[in-house]
Amino acid sequence: MPQGLMLSDLAIAGALLIFAKLLRVHITLLQKIYIPSAVLAGLLGLVLGPAVLDLLPWTDTFTANAGILTAALFSALGLATDVPSPKTVATRAGSMWAFNQIASVSQWLFAAMFGLVITSLFWPEVSGALGVTMSAGFMGGTVLQPLSAISLIP
Repeated sequence: MPQGLMLSDLAIAGALLIFAKLLRVHITLLQKIYIPSAVLAGLLGLVLGPAVLDLLPWTDTFTANAGILTAALFSALGLATDVPSPKTVATRAGSMWAFNQIASVSQWLFAAMFGLVITSLFWPEVSGALGVTMSAGFMGGTVLQPLSAISLIP
């Protein structure tokens, strides 16, 4: 990304925010219906941008700015907090961690039992490993081997 592109996009967004704030301060209808300045600026950017009127000089890399700024936000998020002691963490988050572990193990156990018992009763030609792949997909994880490498039919 060439230098200055993100800066010009941020300058346009800042000008839209200031203009939206001025509109909100001086138009009482916008105050009465509680439209935030950021939402108003977004609507102005949508209407004045390339989607409708194409008056704003957004750069071609404008859509990539959100990912870059999100990464910067989340990387700096923990800098302003103090690191608590392990005892404080255990006191505050211990029950939630225990519940999460019980839920995860129960989910894997249920899926394995489904794969071994129910599948073998109704579909004996399907491998019992089907239950393990179901729970891995449900939890948002990935299976260690691709599904093409797992033989579902013995």
